[in-house]
Amino acid sequence: MKLKQILAFLLTCFLCNLTTAQRLAENFTITDVDGNEIDLYETLEEGKIVMVNLFSTWCSPCIDFEELTLLESLWQEYGPDGTDELFLVSIEVHPSTSEGNIFAGDHRTFMEALTHPLANANIGRHFDHSYYGLYEICSNKIATKIFTFGNENITPGATNHCVLESKDLDVMILDAYIPRAGVCDDGMFFNPELSIQNVGLEAVNEMKILLFQDGTVVDSVLVTEEMITHDYHTIFLPELFLDSPYSLVEFEITEINGQIGDDDLTNNHMEKYSFLEPVNDLNNNQIADPMIHIQIMTGNDGHELYWAIVNEQAEIIAEGGNTTEVGLQGGGTNNATPGLGYVNDSTYLETVILPADGCYEFIFVDAGGNLTGNGYLNYYLFTADTSQVIAAKSYGINSSYDKRPFQYNLPVNTVDPSVEFDLSLTPNPIFNNEFILNIASNDITEFSYEILNLSGVSVKNRIQVYLPNTENNSITVQLPDLPNGLYLVNIQGAHFTLTEKILVASN
Repeated sequence: MKLKQILAFLLTCFLCNLTTAQRLAENFTITDVDGNEIDLYETLEEGKIVMVNLFSTWCSPCIDFEELTLLESLWQEYGPDGTDELFLVSIEVHPSTSEGNIFAGDHRTFMEALTHPLANANIGRHFDHSYYGLYEICSNKIATKIFTFGNENITPGATNHCVLESKDLDVMILDAYIPRAGVCDDGMFFNPELSIQNVGLEAVNEMKILLFQDGTVVDSVLVTEEMITHDYHTIFLPELFLDSPYSLVEFEITEINGQIGDDDLTNNHMEKYSFLEPVNDLNNNQIADPMIHIQIMTGNDGHELYWAIVNEQAEIIAEGGNTTEVGLQGGGTNNATPGLGYVNDSTYLETVILPADGCYEFIFVDAGGNLTGNGYLNYYLFTADTSQVIAAKSYGINSSYDKRPFQYNLPVNTVDPSVEFDLSLTPNPIFNNEFILNIASNDITEFSYEILNLSGVSVKNRIQVYLPNTENNSITVQLPDLPNGLYLVNIQGAHFTLTEKILVASN
């Protein structure tokens, strides 16, 4: 049986969910445990299919001995002592381990008996998972995940396998990026991204890409950059506005080198769905407190974590964790060095003051790609008085990127422009559970006030006040015994509604 038939069989011999993950394989050069140098691109140029098996000995679900046994049999039949079609290497990729971990503990005898190359190298960032997974890399340098570990056994993934370039003109759409995002207003703008590759024998000098939204052509892009065989490009397409919870976005290559289509029309089209989460439909995400706290509890890999709060203009207003290596784009790259950012098994409390009313997003990124911190990672986003949790995640997250929208708005002030008055609250901050409400106006004879916490809950019931004169009125307001923090004073009259902040610092 041919090697490609064997690989096809492997995809169908397990009853598991199918997943697809393809990306351009970056070149790497590593040395195996026997001192042999392995260069990925040089091996591909020899005409071999390369299979890279990532594992980690510290994590029991991250190494599968049944899979290693299967790979060993493939190596013996299709490796250098067989048909020599296949190159296989199993790599311990966790950055904190060494070569000695491969042969340590109860698995030492098993690992020493393997004949295919073994190595210790921190190259998980070259793939889309941190510590485990089996990848097939073809001559076009595209890596396809074909196995990952599940809770019970190996989980296969779909692959296009390694097909020799046989068509003269052939451009393939590999993937497209459509965000899942939260929005505060009626929708959001974003720039879709399209990953394409020339898998034909001829160079491509020009192509036209159509962009569809919900079945309608909304834009087209002419790409004139030359692509020779195996070249891989990411195309940034024109801005789209998404204004419905679900939108179908389609990409289609329609003209290549001046002709309609190419020699294989089956790989020129891709569909993606966007999913928007309007803030008004989410629980506990409208806040009136500009001060928020972020509690981060790390697991085994604190250096892989990063968070940011981003405003409506996509500007980062606060960030933390490994800002040097991870950042907003570092999810799943495994590009993180121990010692940077957060330390392991620790709890951090960060405080952020929002600069203005508006929509914000809390974004949490894990370079390791699992957001679980080996089962311990949690984050909580809550208001300064701890009364309102804005966003929270604990355990079970399996992702490299998590995004949570929320909105900060103070209650709206309304004032009749024909009414003139001066109002102040003193002292502020408040140190002895009372303050003076000063108000002067020729037009106001009575008003009422109420004290609320930042979740809008009354902490001092509304009181009606009648003014003895029209200027220089000072009303002493006694506060109940309140926890330190920000509160709101809501003042209402016949011609105005005002909300002012006070800071209690009595305790």
